[in-house]
Amino acid sequence: MSNFFVIAPINGVDHAINVHGRTRELPLLLVLHGGPGYAMIDLFHDTLPELEDDFVVVNYDQRGAGLSYNKKIDPKSMTLHQLVEDAEAIRRFVYEIIGCPQSQACYVLGHSMGTMLGLELVRKYPGAYQAYVGVGQVVNVVENEQAMYDWAIAQARQRNIKKAIKELDCIGRPTDDYRYPFPGRGGKGCNPEKVDGFDVTMRWVEEFGGELYGKDGSEEVDKKILSSKLYKGKKRNWHRGLEFSAENLFNDPAVVSWDARSQTIDLKTPLYLLMGKHDYDTPAPLARSYFDDIKGTKKLIWFENSSHFPFYEEKDRFVTELVALKKRN
Repeated sequence: MSNFFVIAPINGVDHAINVHGRTRELPLLLVLHGGPGYAMIDLFHDTLPELEDDFVVVNYDQRGAGLSYNKKIDPKSMTLHQLVEDAEAIRRFVYEIIGCPQSQACYVLGHSMGTMLGLELVRKYPGAYQAYVGVGQVVNVVENEQAMYDWAIAQARQRNIKKAIKELDCIGRPTDDYRYPFPGRGGKGCNPEKVDGFDVTMRWVEEFGGELYGKDGSEEVDKKILSSKLYKGKKRNWHRGLEFSAENLFNDPAVVSWDARSQTIDLKTPLYLLMGKHDYDTPAPLARSYFDDIKGTKKLIWFENSSHFPFYEEKDRFVTELVALKKRN
């Protein structure tokens, strides 16, 4: 059996797991969604079905997100460490269900915050994974937010968008301890105490095409995700899971202090970055700098017409690159 949907208890919490592949003999592709809490359990199957000719594609909603959200989950269990252990347990669970040896090849693909889980996973369990694929690679949570802000305010000034300039100047640049200083520099009408700096920066990054290239937002991706029959009648829970995950995971010191550079000092697993050239949700220049310092087997692949979602923005090329990656490993 290589095609199934199941809700299974993993490490004490029910997880929704969605698996599709032409045959069980294919290597696994374990997909780790971002967010935190940005569950997309059916998006790969819906938009990239060609991948299933070369991989058994495993998507799941992480603890506290999407179909894996319920209000009984202990907020204290929402940690980076726990999500990594959940991912490894799900890999083993899927192998058992489809009846394959644990030694069968498995590739791990992390998107956005899922790249944090992915790097932690291959560092802790190097023998279990054939290669690591980072899409929208997070390098450092604090530096990421600062680079987002810098780009957003530069775009606002370049385009002379007065509302954006005022709002971004009002919240101020995020500090090294991951907060917005709220200095109130925006002048008359600026009330920084009533706004969330993270929301303001993200909104303008989206508006300027840093999420979807050439678009002023990423709502169409949200709509595509939520159009899945698996989320029918569950949209309210999807949004609750998004809020619950962000609220709790960003309170985990391991998340806020996380740095990809410390995860790849002695990384034994081949590393591939598939990056949208115009990504400023996980800023592309940071990923480039990080990649240049990595030792070992690595490859950086740019998607010239994408921002944060190359698997949605350039579907055909994304499939081609993953299949080529498999052939190299």
